[in-house]
Amino acid sequence: MGDFNLALVIVAIVVCVIVFISSVYLLVNYQHPDDANQAYFPKFVVVFGLSIAMISILMLPADVANRHACRHAIYNGACNLTLPMKDLWLAVYIVDAILVFFVIPFAMFFYEGDQEKTMGKRIKSALLWVVSTAVVCALVLGILYGVIGKVDFSVRHLASGTTSFPTSWQFSNNQPCIGNTARQCSAFTASVASEKTWTMRT
Repeated sequence: MGDFNLALVIVAIVVCVIVFISSVYLLVNYQHPDDANQAYFPKFVVVFGLSIAMISILMLPADVANRHACRHAIYNGACNLTLPMKDLWLAVYIVDAILVFFVIPFAMFFYEGDQEKTMGKRIKSALLWVVSTAVVCALVLGILYGVIGKVDFSVRHLASGTTSFPTSWQFSNNQPCIGNTARQCSAFTASVASEKTWTMRT
């Protein structure tokens, strides 16, 4: 099993390299001819963003394969080479958030800025637009989360007594539960007062 886990790590590395090459190919193949040999920072953001987007999709099959890697392990050290999927998921989500809310808007505003301005003014203008965009997004998400970011669902508290373990089970339509007196289970005979509403944050 150790060899299989090592193979999984190697496959993950090879797939990441293929994803990066594919992103570079897409950029080179579909870029405007006037953008050749210039605007390297936006191009880097495009390649990195495409790579992270594809890796985000490929994380699910990688997680499934990683979970099955230790299914037949017969000794404790067999799974030392598996992928730390929890850390990888967190890293991918954090990078996604940084790209969406900061890096990509900055690259877009910087690239679309007035070419006649100096580099410092273009960077300053892009940063101001990024901060404004981030503040607006944070306000919208924060207000929505505070107002409607919760869910209410009804639960019913049920309690029952105990009975000795029978030698045979006798269930029928008229006697669906354990006991000689109750003809219905507790879920059907519970009072309305046993129902409560739980509120949880989503």
